[in-house]
Formats: sequence, C-alpha cells, structure tokens
Amino acid sequence: MITAECWEHVVRLETPGKLATGFTIDRHDRQWLITARHVVAGVQPGEIGVFWRDTAMAVSLKPVTGVRDDADIAVFAANRPMTPDLPIVPSSDGVVFSQDA
Repeated sequence: MITAECWEHVVRLETPGKLATGFTIDRHDRQWLITARHVVAGVQPGEIGVFWRDTAMAVSLKPVTGVRDDADIAVFAANRPMTPDLPIVPSSDGVVFSQDA
C-alpha cells in the first residue's frame, strides 16, 4: 500500500516525445526531483515539464552531478517546492515478510 505522504511526492514529467514519473524529496531545506536517467537523456532541464495533479509547475531544474554512471538515476535541484511538505517518516510498523512493496 502506498501512503498518502509518498503518493503526494509523485510528479508527472513531460519531455519531448516522452511521458514519465518522478518523485520529490525534501532535504537540506530544498526540494529535489528524482527520475530515471534514460527519461531525461539528451534533454535540457528547460525542456522538462513538471506536473503535480495535472497542474503545470513553473520550476527551474538544475542537474546534480556526481550520480554514479552505472545508475539509471537523474537528480535535479529545484528552485521551488513542487509538491506539498508532507514528511515521510520511515517505519517498518505493520510490515510482514513476503509483503509486496
């Protein structure tokens, strides 16, 4: 089961010819966008449309360097929040072995 706190951090991304999803995390007093690297390969940050609940977000994204080359992960620093400030508290309460995640 996906909690509301996690669901509210998911965004839709539109790049030339592609639709995808990403998610945000809040860290160091700013919001970060994480998505798959292959989704944004060859795309300029200004060509990435970010939508939350079908609302276009006017956000400027700056790629973060230092992500491992063998990981299909792209990280962007955002100039403003894209999703609500709902803290995600890690917990294993209620989790059982072999449960789908």
